[in-house]
Amino acid sequence: MILILILVLILVLILLLSFFCVKSQKSNFINRSQSISFYNSAQASKFILDDDDNYIKNMSNYDLIARLNYTNNVTTNIYKIMSSKDMKEFTKLEKNILMKLTKSISKLPNMPNINFIKIGNLYECGFPHTRQNIIFIPYAFFLKDKTDQLNTLMHEYIHIYQRYNQKETELFLNKYGFKKIGNFSNLFPKEYKWRRSNPDIDENIWQSPNGELMFPIFSVIPPTNITNIKNDKMEHPYEWMAYTFSS
Repeated sequence: MILILILVLILVLILLLSFFCVKSQKSNFINRSQSISFYNSAQASKFILDDDDNYIKNMSNYDLIARLNYTNNVTTNIYKIMSSKDMKEFTKLEKNILMKLTKSISKLPNMPNINFIKIGNLYECGFPHTRQNIIFIPYAFFLKDKTDQLNTLMHEYIHIYQRYNQKETELFLNKYGFKKIGNFSNLFPKEYKWRRSNPDIDENIWQSPNGELMFPIFSVIPPTNITNIKNDKMEHPYEWMAYTFSS
C-alpha cells in the first residue's frame, strides 16, 4: 500500500513538472522579444550585391526582361548592380512609422528579428517583398494611409513567418485544402522555364482546394512587366495565405 502511494505521488510530481515546463516554454515561445533594425543604403547595397540567398542569381532571362524591359544582353550581374543603386535611406519619421506599425503585428510566434530595407522603383519594380528576415519597403509605402500600410506590413510578416516555420505553414495550408505536390523544376521542367521568380514562395508546386495545380508562371511570354501573372493571389498558397490574413 505504501509503495503504491509513493508511485502515485511520483506520477503526480512528474505531471506537475511537465505542466509547468510546457507552460513556461509556451510563454517564452509566444512572448519572445523581437528586435527591429534598419539597413542604411550602403548595407542594403551590399546585401543585394552579395546575393547570399541566390535570389537574383537564380533568375531566368524572362525574369530579367520583366524587371528591366530589356530584350538583349540581360544578365543577373547587371540587375544586381542596378538594383544596388536603388537602395534608399530611411528618415527618422519613416522609422517611427514602421516601429509603431510593427507593435500591432509582432505577436506572430517563432519569428526572427526583423530588418527593414527601403527601396526605389527599379529593384523588383518597387514592390514590397521579403528575403531572409528582411522586409523591403518601397518609398511609396509611406504615401499610403495607415490601414494600407498595416495590411502591407502584415502581408510581409506572414511571408517571413512562412519562411521560418515551413512545417507549421504546410499543416495550416493542408487544413484549408492545399496540398504540396513536389519540387517545381523536377516535376515540370517545361513550365519551370516560364516561372516568375518570387522570393516569398517556396520551390514547390501546390494543388489548390479545387484540385488545380498552381503554377507561379508568367501569363505573357516574353513578359512585359513583373505583374504579368494570371492571379497573384492564387499563384501559390503562400500568397493566398498572406493576402487572406492581411486584409
